[in-house]
Amino acid sequence: MLRFIFRTPTSVARLRLRSFTSQVRAVSSSMGSSSSHQSNPSWKVEKYTPSAMEWPYTQGDFERDDESPDSEFYSSPKFVTHIDENAVENLSRYYDHVLPKEGTVLDFCSSWVSHYPDRIKDDSRLRVFGLGLNQAELDHNPFFGPAEEKRRLVQDLNIDPDLSQAFAPDVQFDASTCTVSIDYLSKAVQVLSSLRRRTKENGSVHLAISNRAFWHKVVRRWMEVNERGRLELVGDYLWFSGWREVEIVTIVDVKSDNGSERYSQSFMGINSREQSNDPLWVVRAKNVKSLGEEAVL
Repeated sequence: MLRFIFRTPTSVARLRLRSFTSQVRAVSSSMGSSSSHQSNPSWKVEKYTPSAMEWPYTQGDFERDDESPDSEFYSSPKFVTHIDENAVENLSRYYDHVLPKEGTVLDFCSSWVSHYPDRIKDDSRLRVFGLGLNQAELDHNPFFGPAEEKRRLVQDLNIDPDLSQAFAPDVQFDASTCTVSIDYLSKAVQVLSSLRRRTKENGSVHLAISNRAFWHKVVRRWMEVNERGRLELVGDYLWFSGWREVEIVTIVDVKSDNGSERYSQSFMGINSREQSNDPLWVVRAKNVKSLGEEAVL
């Protein structure tokens, strides 16, 4: 595992690191006085702090065992859920708590279900847009409205990570979600940076993460680190694409009996740990004006 560590003994390097640390603290302090993410007392919420002042990964970290186009893998619709019922119910409650009551929401890497609460589907004050890999799946999702509203879009983000041309050019999002799919993106920073530019000021993004996946399609770094390392990786994605007020939220906390990394084969090639429930986290952030220089790649 590669970790970015400052080893330069010069005073210049020390000053740069001290300046970087002070800047992060200043940004966090200023955000503390502003409106924060909505929370639920039952959720464990941790503030993310970047461990490096420069991007600590290599291109090889984002290679995948199967580099064939994801559009080919999803050429046939997959009408399945990729997390268990308990995780789905908890994620729906989370979305119900944090998503806006009105405005515009994007569900990217979406499918036939978004795990949103029904109140969003039935509320005309909130428009939901869906971006995914299979048209049939998106057509089946009731949250994206009637076809004539053109709120569905097929786009392979590993081929085209630019969201600037997605949907009508005047559409700006109040919030965005991505459910257990960020691990498949080989250009996650480009996607999230593009998304931030389409997000209103103080708008939010919520990236749901579990330990289930089509392992031949996830990026290499995801395979090399433990669950904590994956959460920090996603935090890095957000920070280095310009998002701020990054937090890690534990939605379903599941501990295995002996802490081992035991995996079992599941339906459709999705692997999961041998445990009663799927764990679930959300790494989230806001599009806020930061102090000092941007840490965008």
